Amino acid sequence: MSYDVNHCQYIDCCHNASFLFGCIGLRNKQYCICNKQYTEKEFETLTAKIIQHMQKTGEWGEFFPTHHSPFAYNESVAQDEMPLSWEEVQRR
Repeated sequence: MSYDVNHCQYIDCCHNASFLFGCIGLRNKQYCICNKQYTEKEFETLTAKIIQHMQKTGEWGEFFPTHHSPFAYNESVAQDEMPLSWEEVQRR
């Protein structure tokens, strides 16, 4: 959960921050991509390129890939939000 954030995308556990992309656990930061600080101009240029690439590959607007999750499907709220049959869970 993040709070007091503005203009942030694909973040988790960030607080009092703005203009973040793909960041985790940052506090009182701005213009960061994957937890690395950039100038405002660099941030705008790089995020535009990343978003364009993600749109081409179909990743844009999707959740993080499941292989990045530290939890299995049945250990998370995913089963409440996106119910799947046992067979579908095993296939994925």
